Amino acid sequence: FPSRSPPSELWRGSAASSSSSYCVLRMAEGEEVSSTEKSEEDSEGQQQRLGLDEYASAVAANVLGGGELGARGEYYVALQFGLLLCIALGGIPFGVGPALSFVVGPSLLFGGLAVVYLAAIELGSTMLSPWPSPPRTSEEEGGLLARGGMYSYVRHPMYAGLLAGMAGLSVVTDSANRLLLTGALAVALHFKAEYEEERMTGAFPDYRDYMEEVKGRFLPKGLTEKVSDFVKNVVE
Repeated sequence: FPSRSPPSELWRGSAASSSSSYCVLRMAEGEEVSSTEKSEEDSEGQQQRLGLDEYASAVAANVLGGGELGARGEYYVALQFGLLLCIALGGIPFGVGPALSFVVGPSLLFGGLAVVYLAAIELGSTMLSPWPSPPRTSEEEGGLLARGGMYSYVRHPMYAGLLAGMAGLSVVTDSANRLLLTGALAVALHFKAEYEEERMTGAFPDYRDYMEEVKGRFLPKGLTEKVSDFVKNVVE
């Protein structure tokens, strides 16, 4: 008689066969899904590359596009990247930095201190004081307005000389911190000068006429106008 398998073994064999078929089907479906996802990723990557190429082309067209030389503000860009280069290198290249330290720095330092000394002499002992309020508030008390010499060019030559001297010291010592502090000193002296001029106007009525006559506070008005005109001519 032929052997017959028990029903339980027949069920297990059928189940195993069904399971194998299911696994094969799932693997085929998985490969199909993976293939589809990979195709979509490749398509997205190609689109991104095309987008980057178009982006780069547009930027290149903006940089190299039309416009006469100097009409698009090339001078500002050259100044910008030139300063960035100096900052990255930690100084001014091509031997300019040592020349500034050797020539410009000492000139500003000693020239500025000389201006402070001469301006103090021209101001006179009756009005010389570190306080912004005038020590004498009338001519009867001995207060006299200084109008000649350096005071005929700027209203505060002592402050101007002090700023020039500190800028020169910053250059001589190659100190960025000193230069930043000199900028802060300039702001402080600006507000101090404003306060001083308010007090001087209250004490001496002629001081307002002096302010109309001498426009420059720290720099001569003609010098600032010439610098402004020079910059405009370079830019244009």
